[in-house]
Amino acid sequence: MNVAFFLGALNRGGAETLLADIFERGEKLPFRAVCIYRNEGNMSSVFHATSVPMLQLERKGSWLQYGVRFRRLVKKEKIQIVHAQSAFNAAIAILCLALTKVKIVTTLHGTGFSNANILYKWLVFRHSTRMVCVSEWERSYYHNFNTLGAHERFVVIPNGIDFNKFGYLLSRPRKDGPIRMCMVGNFVTEKDQYFICHFLKELSERDVPFEFYFVGREVPAYKKCFNDCVTFCENNGLSDRVHFTGVRNDIPQLLCQMDAFIYASKSETFGLAPVEAIAVGLPTFLNDLDVFVEIAKDGQYAILYKSGDVQDLYSKFQDFSRNRQSYYDRAMVNASAIRNIYSISTHINGLFSLYSQIMS
Repeated sequence: MNVAFFLGALNRGGAETLLADIFERGEKLPFRAVCIYRNEGNMSSVFHATSVPMLQLERKGSWLQYGVRFRRLVKKEKIQIVHAQSAFNAAIAILCLALTKVKIVTTLHGTGFSNANILYKWLVFRHSTRMVCVSEWERSYYHNFNTLGAHERFVVIPNGIDFNKFGYLLSRPRKDGPIRMCMVGNFVTEKDQYFICHFLKELSERDVPFEFYFVGREVPAYKKCFNDCVTFCENNGLSDRVHFTGVRNDIPQLLCQMDAFIYASKSETFGLAPVEAIAVGLPTFLNDLDVFVEIAKDGQYAILYKSGDVQDLYSKFQDFSRNRQSYYDRAMVNASAIRNIYSISTHINGLFSLYSQIMS
C-alpha cells in the first residue's frame, strides 16, 4: 500500500522526529511511504538523508491552486492513504482530495484542536477515516468533548522512539561530588521549569550538592517562561549550579551522563522526553499528570510526585539520594521494559495494522 505522510515544515519537533525515525527504516517498512511537505526547516538534512521520497509542494498562489497540485501529486504517486500530522494538514488534505477514494488518517499530537470552531471540527472529525491519539489519556480527553459522533474513529498508537540512538547510563552512584540532573523541554507555557527552580532552591537551602541542566529552546513567543527561570536562579544564588543549555543535538549522550531526570509539566499528550530518560536507565521523577501515570504504569517505571508540591518531590528525592543503588537497579529493569513498549518498531507495526484495517 502507498502512504503519504503530510507535513507543513521540516522543523524539529516531536512529530517530525518520530517521522524521521520511521523514514530511516526506508525500504524495510511494511508499506511504501512518501512524505509531502510545504517548507524546508532545520531538520531538512535529516529527512533528505533517508530513502523515503521527499516531495516538496510549496504553497504558491491561492489555496485552490495548491489543492489542484496536491491532488495531481497524490494521483501520480498512487497514494491510497494520506496520514496528516495535524488537524490543519488534515483539513487541507480532506478538501484537496474530496470525491476521491483516498483515505485520510489524522494524528493529533496535542489537545488544542478541542477548542476549534464547530465547522473546523466537523470537517476533520467527520471526514478523517481514523483519528490517531498518542496515548489513552489523549483519547479520553477528546472523548469528553463533542467529537460530532466520531468517537469510534479514534484509535491509540503510542509514539515510538529509535532506541538504537540511546545507550545506557554510564555512571553509578558516586560517593562524592554533586548530583547531576536535567530536564529536557522547550520553555513554553505547557512545561513547568519554574516549579523545578523552586525545587532546586529547596535543595540549595538544605545544602544538597547538585548541578542541574535545563535543556531546551527559549521560544520567542513565550520569553517570560525562560526569563522568569533565569531571574529566579539569579535572585536565589543558583546561577552557578543551574545551567541553561539551549537546544542540544546530543541528548542521548547527555542523558547517559546524568544521575537523575526531573520533569514537571502542566499539559502533555505523551511525554517523549521522560520516556527517553527512563530508557537510558535514569531514575526519573515525574509529576502526577494522568498521562504520566499512564506512561509510568502508575509509578512502576518512574517516581511520581504531586504536581506543584515541592515538599512531596523533595521527600521522594531524599529517599532516592539515601538509597541510590536500589533506584539504579530498578531503573535498569525499567529501561528494558520501556524500550519494548515504546520502540519505533512497535509504532510502525501499529501503523501497518491500522492501514491494513482501513484498506480491507
